[in-house]
Amino acid sequence: GSRLVGFAGKRDTDFIEDRTIPLSACMTPVSDVATAFHPCTLEEVNEKMMTLKVSYLCVVDTEGNLKSLTTRSDLKKNRDYPNQCKNAQGQLVCGAAVSSSSADALDRADALAKAGVDVIVIDSRNGDTQEQLDVLKWIKQNHPSVDVIAGNVAVHSQVRKLLDAG
Repeated sequence: GSRLVGFAGKRDTDFIEDRTIPLSACMTPVSDVATAFHPCTLEEVNEKMMTLKVSYLCVVDTEGNLKSLTTRSDLKKNRDYPNQCKNAQGQLVCGAAVSSSSADALDRADALAKAGVDVIVIDSRNGDTQEQLDVLKWIKQNHPSVDVIAGNVAVHSQVRKLLDAG
């Protein structure tokens, strides 16, 4: 399952030479792991990390299941790159590609959409092949909230076909 039982970072494992030792023997026990309870905002997580002066913070639900992990480098990137591309939940935008000519293109697109990707790129040699149009139409009909990138196009008639497909 996803129950948090401890945390193992570089500080816990860097100097262990015997790689047969169980991870449970060297990880930080859950009682000593910095945590926040879900739901919480990114601002609350950042504030808690700064207050506790920790390099990581595990966000858990009331049953102790790990929901997310935020690191000091995440905090610094949020500060240094305030205009990074994020979705409505404040997470970095995630995209993946499917091949329009692959037999499992629809299954892959379906699995990606269900996993929560923000955008699916349809990989195709030509921007308006019937295969690409069919995959585009299927994605937009079955997962209308997922953005789709399709193409490449050279003339306006190719653009029109893609737009009409979804």
